[in-house]
Amino acid sequence: MKNIVSFDNDVQCYSCKLNGFFCYTPQGADYYTCPLCRNYDFKNGSYIFDKDLYDKYFDNKDLYDKNSINDNENNTCDDENTIVDDENNTEDDENTIVDDENTTEDDENTTEDDENNTEDDENNTEDEEISINDIPNFCDSCKIIFKVGCIHACNGCTDDCFNGHLVGKWKYKGEEYIGMPQFDTIDEWLNEINNIDIIEWICPNNGLHCTKGSYPKATYPEEYTICELKKN
Repeated sequence: MKNIVSFDNDVQCYSCKLNGFFCYTPQGADYYTCPLCRNYDFKNGSYIFDKDLYDKYFDNKDLYDKNSINDNENNTCDDENTIVDDENNTEDDENTIVDDENTTEDDENTTEDDENNTEDDENNTEDEEISINDIPNFCDSCKIIFKVGCIHACNGCTDDCFNGHLVGKWKYKGEEYIGMPQFDTIDEWLNEINNIDIIEWICPNNGLHCTKGSYPKATYPEEYTICELKKN
């Protein structure tokens, strides 16, 4: 791993044709693209295009199952057929109201216990390592981390173009660096990401807004928010 302060990028805004540090969220935002090379982010890209590689590094429990979407659509007819059954059960549901009211006191008594447990959970949070699912996006081509960032061009739905955000200052093993970390391998990224303290994120495009998007800023100013990292 090394610190890099200068780097080439090969990404263009489709609308204004400018070269910059731009990110895209194609295919319904199933994955994100690197602001340096436009390669897919490693986690989502490998899940879609190289499942064996994904299984090697990630626990896929946090990702939705695309097949479940089709299953829900196929169950629509079954759901409609259950309406009659639901109506027949109305009388039974009314009879249980009295029982539900009687259990209210028990539920209230458990509230205090739940509140006491909340404090314990919060105290344990500091001891937990950052989940691999919560860390910034990783490009396995450039070996850098990045965030999708702020809006550059509003083109509708998932065709928007974003200004990529990169690390500007970071700390590793007690030493601070101006620049961003570049890893040697995927394994090094996975093993060391929890040991890196990101001090500052930067917007290399400085919150640049496109004037030629499908929904231009002049007509839709509300779609173009100011980047929180923009330098005056």
